[in-house]
Amino acid sequence: MSDTVVSTNGWKPNPRAARRRSADHVATAFGMVMAGILVLVLASILWTLLSRGLAGLSAAAIMKPMGPPGSSSGLANAIVGSLIQTFMALLMATPLGLGCGIYLSEYGTDTNKFASCVRFVSDVLMSVPSILVGLFVYQVMVAPFGHFSALAG
Repeated sequence: MSDTVVSTNGWKPNPRAARRRSADHVATAFGMVMAGILVLVLASILWTLLSRGLAGLSAAAIMKPMGPPGSSSGLANAIVGSLIQTFMALLMATPLGLGCGIYLSEYGTDTNKFASCVRFVSDVLMSVPSILVGLFVYQVMVAPFGHFSALAG
């Protein structure tokens, strides 16, 4: 009689498949441990930010305008400026985005060269990380003037 167990349907255990399964289980466990460590690190950073930052955050800090350098100042100017810039960007980007989207879906066939160009440009813009776009805008809008302005942000 042999050592190999054969089931009634002729299936035999495959040692190669068993090795693969065990390697898969080890890799999965390793990934879970690393994900857990990452969650702990992120939770530690969040806890540090909240425990040290909430003490300095108050209604006065949010509503108070910026003061001269070195004095305690508020965030009102930064909040209002961010809202204005967001609204201006929304006003500029919404008609352009809707127009391009409607044109491409309704009229832009694959044989149309303008539609192909618009698709290519939108694909390139979607694939560029926003930090690179920010660096480019900084070099074009801020660096030549030597300081920030309303146009530069």
